[in-house]
Amino acid sequence: MHGVGHWPAASRAYKVAGVRSLLVLACLWWWLAGASAQTVAPPEQATQTISQARVSHDKGATWASISLPDHWAKRGPQARASAQYELRFELAAAPTGPLALSFSRIGLHRRISVNGQLLQQRGDGPDFHSRRATAPAFIDLPPALLQAGSNVLLIEVQHAGTGLLGAPLLGPTDSLRRSHTVLEVLSLDLPQLLNLASLGLALFMVTVWLRRRTEVALGCFGVLSLVMAVRNLAYFADLELTPGGLADWFFYTAQVATAVLLGAFAHAMVGAGWRWHRRLLWALALGLPLLAAVLAWQDHANLAERLDLRNVATRMGLLRRWSYPVLVLATAPALVLLLRLARQRRHGSLLLLVLGIGAGFLAAVHDYLALQGRPLLTDLYLMPYVTPLVLGAMSVFLVSRMVAATGAAEALAAELEQRVAQRTQQLSLANLARARFLSAASHDLRQPVLTIGLLASLLPDRDEPATTKPTLVARLQAAVASMQRLLDGLLDLSRLDPLVVQARLQAVPLQPLLDAVAHHEQAAATAKGLRLRLRPTALAVQADALLLEQALRNLVSNALRHTAQGGILVAARALRSGAVRLQVWDTGIGIAEADQARVFDEFVQLGNPGRDRSQGLGLGLAIAQRSALAMGSAVVLRSVPGRGSCFSLDLPRSTSALVAVAPLPAEIEQPLTGLRLWVLDDDQALREALVLRLQQWGAQVVALGSLAALHDALAAAALRPAARPALLLTDLRLADGSGVLAVQRARASLGVALPCLLVTGDPDASDTRALVLAGVPLLTKPFAMPDLLQALKRALAG
Repeated sequence: MHGVGHWPAASRAYKVAGVRSLLVLACLWWWLAGASAQTVAPPEQATQTISQARVSHDKGATWASISLPDHWAKRGPQARASAQYELRFELAAAPTGPLALSFSRIGLHRRISVNGQLLQQRGDGPDFHSRRATAPAFIDLPPALLQAGSNVLLIEVQHAGTGLLGAPLLGPTDSLRRSHTVLEVLSLDLPQLLNLASLGLALFMVTVWLRRRTEVALGCFGVLSLVMAVRNLAYFADLELTPGGLADWFFYTAQVATAVLLGAFAHAMVGAGWRWHRRLLWALALGLPLLAAVLAWQDHANLAERLDLRNVATRMGLLRRWSYPVLVLATAPALVLLLRLARQRRHGSLLLLVLGIGAGFLAAVHDYLALQGRPLLTDLYLMPYVTPLVLGAMSVFLVSRMVAATGAAEALAAELEQRVAQRTQQLSLANLARARFLSAASHDLRQPVLTIGLLASLLPDRDEPATTKPTLVARLQAAVASMQRLLDGLLDLSRLDPLVVQARLQAVPLQPLLDAVAHHEQAAATAKGLRLRLRPTALAVQADALLLEQALRNLVSNALRHTAQGGILVAARALRSGAVRLQVWDTGIGIAEADQARVFDEFVQLGNPGRDRSQGLGLGLAIAQRSALAMGSAVVLRSVPGRGSCFSLDLPRSTSALVAVAPLPAEIEQPLTGLRLWVLDDDQALREALVLRLQQWGAQVVALGSLAALHDALAAAALRPAARPALLLTDLRLADGSGVLAVQRARASLGVALPCLLVTGDPDASDTRALVLAGVPLLTKPFAMPDLLQALKRALAG
């Protein structure tokens, strides 16, 4: 954790080291290009360069004068199997010390004679051919074979394809050996060492990819690097990995895989590339290796014919000539994608990688031109030398990514520790809140229960004066009402749990809502001598009508409870954001800033340490906040102690056409006259009480005690339509099933439009959510009789 700050410095150090390494390798490559172009300085005046020669491709029948170095492709489009070179050099006198020839490039299968004497022969027969056509060579010239004046050097070379002969240096053995050793190190040893290191890096990348298959870009580049490194090592070591034409196919397929994998790497880096480019890569990956296999087999079958002295071009040579430009062009889109990515991310190591790949692209172009006898810089093939540069750039990029990933992982770990600490603190606060909740709920429940017990114990006392019994009954009713308010509050909180409640958002006009709030709260305001004002409005919001009314009524009730003088204002105004802000202002005692967050917790009463229930239960603001949260909003508080408070609630504005709702008619003594109601409940006492209450309201009631009784009643109603109910009132928990099943059976038999009312004392989400969504009202026990009547009216009107 303490080393996070050092990662950027380490990343910069890796980048600087990578740039320096690339500069050193570039200098070595440039020096190597100069050496291959015969820029090795003669160590002394006796050293001379043989730059003129004659060449014959028909065993000396015809000769042509040329200048060295000689690239066969420069003199014709066809590849020649063999050639004879005649080089002449002059010596002022017979040499007394050892002389030598230093060739920058000469065929590996060769026969060299001086003045008619065989000097060197390499190769093992007419079928000899090598992956690497030419290489540097150092040949000692015995003084006894040389003479004063003109000397003739005859060189016979044989190639499987095209050939190249550099201009040799002639001079003292010791002076030439030093410069030739440097040339061999740069042209043979150094590339092998670099590609060997590249092989290790490639194996590392492939191993990482095998462990983390999501690193597709790393896997593509790792396989690409592995193919290139193996190919280059086999090229420089002059190894025949497989016999005959299969070796030709391997080296050609490695070239195709290089282009395809580079494109795949680019697409993996950017995440999404061009579809046509992906299709082109698939076509090259599947088509060219198959075609090369056929042509390589044919070349190997006709090897004797191809290696005689006739000018016969190999089929694989023709395939290389025409397909290499396609492969080079196929890598250009990959380079464009990577350049775009580097410009977008502005990442130094990624830009370095793109520059390395660009250098490889230019080297591929150069090598193709060199194959055609038109090299841009040197007769050497540059890809074996540039490949380590590309992998070096990739290593810098990988180290940078690993450093960044490690730093990000440590930062995430630190953030996770911080979140765990915050969550632990939140859980601790939640546990404390729960303890306060249970303590307050226990106290407030015990008080009315004890009161009810004491008052109930006085009723049977026969010695009690008759005049005191109405007073006891009134007190008993007050205690029951107090406990019922507390239970209603607790049940409202449980129903407003985010996992249970599902807001039914619709267009809600605010003016009828304000009128309803004024109707319920005006009496309380008048009793305290307060002025309750509700500013008229024509606005409408997108909300749940019941939840919004519940929230607003609790906010107004809370304001009335904590305001001693002045008044309460309820208003709504449109915001520029397209929302509507509902506000409840009061001139009450106000709330200190330190306590403003706590007032929305359950059972929190700032000015009521003795838990006087006449001052409320501490549930109103909690219910208002949960109602707002269920609609996707929140109640916001602004308050100044001693001056008052303002509670705000923002809701989306609704512009849809609103249907005017006719006010409910005034209640009469029997509001359910003429209605047939079915009551389904397995509790006989409660069922009988409900029947009596509904009958007093004028309804015709059919009492049902089970689902079986409901089944019989449904069968009878199917035969006699007059027995059909106007509404089904059912309990949720039944002895032989559930109210959910009862509603489903009744609607299946009598029609889905049958009004239903579900009564429950345990509003479990899994049972009631489907019915609420289907439009079945839910009434929670215990309930007041006005609430029952209102629920019945809503169900019948719905």
